[in-house]
Amino acid sequence: MRFTLLPLLSLIGAAVASHDVCFYYAPGDPTGDLGIVTVRVNTGFLMSEVKRFSPFTWVYEFKNSRGVIDVETQNFGTFSAKFDGHDWGKFTFQGIESLGTGEEIRFGCYDTSNDKYCADQEQKRRWCFSHMLSLRGKYQ
Repeated sequence: MRFTLLPLLSLIGAAVASHDVCFYYAPGDPTGDLGIVTVRVNTGFLMSEVKRFSPFTWVYEFKNSRGVIDVETQNFGTFSAKFDGHDWGKFTFQGIESLGTGEEIRFGCYDTSNDKYCADQEQKRRWCFSHMLSLRGKYQ
C-alpha cells in the first residue's frame, strides 16, 4: 500500500501553485501597445517579458518555456495562467494603479495550494508597482 500512495502524493503536490502576476500596459504608439508581464514565486521569476501588441488584439499572450499568461484586453481585468503543464485557471487582478495617459499597472496573486501565499497583498502590491515602474523606464 505504501508504494502505491507515493506516486499519488507526488501528483497532488505538483498540482498546486502560488504566483504573483504583475502587468503593465501603455496604449499604442507607432509600434503598438506596450505590455510587460512578470510572474514571480517566492523563489524567483517564472517569466518576465516585454511585448508590443496590435491595438486590435483581444488577448495579450506572454509565454516562455515554463508556460503562458494570457491577459484579456477587453478591460484588462482578468488573466489566465498555464505553467509547468497545468492550467491554473482564470483570475482577477486585485490591484490597479493608473499612471495617467492610459498607462496602468495591475497586480494579481493566485494560490491554489491554500498556504496563504497571497495573504500579504500590500507587500506584494508594493513590489509589483515598484518593479513595473523600473521596467517601464527602460522601454519608453
